[in-house]
Amino acid sequence: KFKEQKTPALKVTVMSVGFGNCNIIRTPGGKNILVDTTLSDEGDFNFSTLAAAFSLYHISDFEAVILTNLKPENTGNAVEIFPYFKAKKVFTPYEPRELVKKRSYQEFLDFLGDETLKEKWDGFYAQALYRNYFFLLRTPLTPAEDYERPAGFRKVVSVTKGAPLYRAKKGDIIYSETTAGKDFTVTALWPREKKIIGTQDDLANNSVAVKIQYGDFVIIMPSDIMNDAQYEMLQDSNLDLKCDVLIAPYHGHMDASLGEWFDAAAPALVVIPYSYQKEWSFSDGDLAVTENKTKALGAKPLRTDQYGAVEITSDGKSFAWTSVKTRNATREGESSAEDSLDVF
Repeated sequence: KFKEQKTPALKVTVMSVGFGNCNIIRTPGGKNILVDTTLSDEGDFNFSTLAAAFSLYHISDFEAVILTNLKPENTGNAVEIFPYFKAKKVFTPYEPRELVKKRSYQEFLDFLGDETLKEKWDGFYAQALYRNYFFLLRTPLTPAEDYERPAGFRKVVSVTKGAPLYRAKKGDIIYSETTAGKDFTVTALWPREKKIIGTQDDLANNSVAVKIQYGDFVIIMPSDIMNDAQYEMLQDSNLDLKCDVLIAPYHGHMDASLGEWFDAAAPALVVIPYSYQKEWSFSDGDLAVTENKTKALGAKPLRTDQYGAVEITSDGKSFAWTSVKTRNATREGESSAEDSLDVF
């Protein structure tokens, strides 16, 4: 659906993959970065969809894969992707050696440290989290400090299979390059060194939020951070949240739309990665607050359930966007006849 750029440009594709997050970044230098892998499903449709998209964009590997938290809707397809699409580095909000430890269900909940999840240990979502974690551990992820270390006769360096695993925290530069005289960086805005606890959703509030900058253009992908994390971010006067494009936090839910935080970001475009999914997502009525705040800022909201996948391109100065669907031809919550495969 989307055309290749003939001149150096940043291209960000926000996939339309149900109630999940998956963003593909094509750097101005032609490298690929993946942010989240969306929700897995029994028929492997989501993985097949991602594989088709990667093939369409001629992607065989990624400079970095950022798994912003352990929620299934963010990392559910990681176990399927890594064997076929090599990741040179993998980032999560957790200490690598702690993340890869095999744990019982109760030990896993203790590791997360979310009291709400502990109280609801017998609920569907807590069990889905553990199942997602269990499958993630089947992928060949190795803490970066253990990825290459002397082994064998005379301690000749042995290269470990799989991908090196890193922790991403506030201030870390995940990737950088210079193209056409302009700097391109992917920087972690969150989480901080010491995680926040006792919130409505600690797992969400300690997600990896990233800032992508090419020249003067900025796009922020805050994953699932909610009002608590947004408030804490505002307490850091050195943290610059101003951006041209914002991916709405936590799929645009009203509990992730702190007014002062949105004011600090002041985007011109807000992409809301949302689709109703029975027994998994929230109602689209919970998007109203975010949509209204977006419009009050003079920005344009783009819901992926209405527009399909959204592509943003920038030359480092201005930016443009296009989508798979045409909003005028689509009633709310209904697919457009323009393109039935609207994910990319």
